Amino acid sequence: MLHSMKYLILFTASFLLFACEENDPVLPDDNNQGNNPEPQPVVSNDLTGEWQVDLFKDDNEDETSDFAGLTFTFQENGDLVIAEEQQNTTAAWSINGAGNRVEIDLSTENLQAFSNRSELEDLDDDDWMVIEKNDTLIHLLEVDDDNTLDEVRFVKSTSASDGSDTGNPNPEPQPVVTEDLTGDWQVGLFKDDNEDETTDFDGLTFTFRDNGELLIADSQQSTTAAWSINAAGNRVAIDLSSENLQTFSNREELEDLDDDDWMVIEKSDSLIHLLEEDDDGTRDEVRFVRATGSSRNLNTTPQPEANQGATNGWQVTLFRDDGKEDTNSFNGLVFTFQENGKLVIADDQKSTVAEWSINEAGDQVRINLSAGNLQAFSDRGELSDLDDDNWIVLERTNAVFHLRESGNNTLDEFRFERQ
Repeated sequence: MLHSMKYLILFTASFLLFACEENDPVLPDDNNQGNNPEPQPVVSNDLTGEWQVDLFKDDNEDETSDFAGLTFTFQENGDLVIAEEQQNTTAAWSINGAGNRVEIDLSTENLQAFSNRSELEDLDDDDWMVIEKNDTLIHLLEVDDDNTLDEVRFVKSTSASDGSDTGNPNPEPQPVVTEDLTGDWQVGLFKDDNEDETTDFDGLTFTFRDNGELLIADSQQSTTAAWSINAAGNRVAIDLSSENLQTFSNREELEDLDDDDWMVIEKSDSLIHLLEEDDDGTRDEVRFVRATGSSRNLNTTPQPEANQGATNGWQVTLFRDDGKEDTNSFNGLVFTFQENGKLVIADDQKSTVAEWSINEAGDQVRINLSAGNLQAFSDRGELSDLDDDNWIVLERTNAVFHLRESGNNTLDEFRFERQ
């Protein structure tokens, strides 16, 4: 009997050990409001497989040809195999839980293995922003400290063995309309050849209808153009006829909207952000925001808002002033956005109460710091950079509040994260 009991205990212990090893890793609680976690190897199936670079820009300069002959295999275990005919190396990659940030980690050994490919070093970055990802395309963008752009576009390798379709990753726009684009919009930003011309669109409203019509109107006249979005939801065509342009002959800037290849950077209930690259390498950009008085519900995701509780403290995890990073200047400060429009700013010795508000569309924030607020933190001169009535909301969740303000070709940026 004793002999049998020993075997029973041994079997039970072995079973429990095996079960613990086989369990999935415990994910963090969604209610954990700590700092935004670093990208983790949470992999979506549309990124795994073998890819090639069909576009690479470093500081806006096209260097695609430098990647000719290289293949990149994103594996589910977080390995990134980089190979050409003669050699290969294994780096690391990860994607955050939201699927909007990618980290590519190349070690010294990885770079040494391809010492003849110095351009690989430009891929090494922990903050690639995902512009687009599907079964045939991974499009990443990164803004450098000097406000220049790095861009890489991976397409599924023609030799991919996973049986995926390697056809055209960007099908022509078709009249397949998503609900979050229909309704009344205004232009919140327009750049033509990188030049800001937003004010030229003042007073115009754009109504994207689900039948493919685009109604353009001001207080005196209107015209009906056409629009469409492709099935993948990543390309938009806006078609303005000569009659449309003639109706608004006093609005010649409308012609710049006429394009069949706008790339969708972001689309939500409150924002449509489009980008188009011209043949000369310059960019056109338009950002539509919900027209004031729109009846759609704009608050579909948890976010810091004046009409919702945002009482937990936030800290600054990124600050750029005129494109230059100065995050450390905000160390030790806590910001509490309150429902009543008050903004409490505090460190371990003192505090002051400023004001904040967010517009109905949820895409612009005003932060108002009085002379008294700044005097209370006279040792924190950088606080004055927060005082602005035109912060653009880039991201808002329960864990992140990301703001940007641009003017005179410079860039100010704040990223708040929960304590």
